[in-house]
Amino acid sequence: MAAPPERLAYVVTINPQAYPPNEAPANGSLRPDALVVVDVDPTSSNCGQIVGRLDMPHLPMAVLGGVLVGTLAIGIGYVALRVRGASFVIVTIALVYMFNLLAQGWRGLTGGSVGLRVPAIGDLSRMEIHTVFYYAFAVMLLLALGTWWFLDRSKLGMGLKAIREDEDKAQALGVPTNAYKTSAFALSAGFTAVGGGLYAAWFNALDPVFVFSIITGANMV
Repeated sequence: MAAPPERLAYVVTINPQAYPPNEAPANGSLRPDALVVVDVDPTSSNCGQIVGRLDMPHLPMAVLGGVLVGTLAIGIGYVALRVRGASFVIVTIALVYMFNLLAQGWRGLTGGSVGLRVPAIGDLSRMEIHTVFYYAFAVMLLLALGTWWFLDRSKLGMGLKAIREDEDKAQALGVPTNAYKTSAFALSAGFTAVGGGLYAAWFNALDPVFVFSIITGANMV
């Protein structure tokens, strides 16, 4: 049985950092990227036109990206964290290469190996942008430290410490090791995603080859 044709299409639009002369805002600021709704019903008088728009400012989208990546990491962690030691390292490296190939092959969404150009924030100078993101990353660091302080004194933190010392004994004592490890994995992925969103807005570009580089992660470790 054939499904009915689509009437609406949801498209993420990237602002090209330029306005037509008659549409340029007086303060020189640029509209952010947006999620737009396009009418694709051939029988509609608005076919091919944007009928809805949801602006996506940089900071809220970085936070939303962190939530989405953290949610995705729950499913990945549920599978990947069932192995330990060298096997876990092999699995995570394989996942990085898989996402790298997906990002380079999905040209319509990611721009392929060329990557994406991220619009700048308003008409700020480069020094002003550095200042803004200095404080943005400082706030993120404080949030990360605050989260660590809270978890270190929580039941989850005690369970993670027990897993660190001896996972088998912790499991024998009733610690839900898989759930605790998956929670930590998802939380760290969320913070990493927010940092990546801020990085993209800071440098105005995303390059899949650099983002999914094994060398970058190894240097950090």
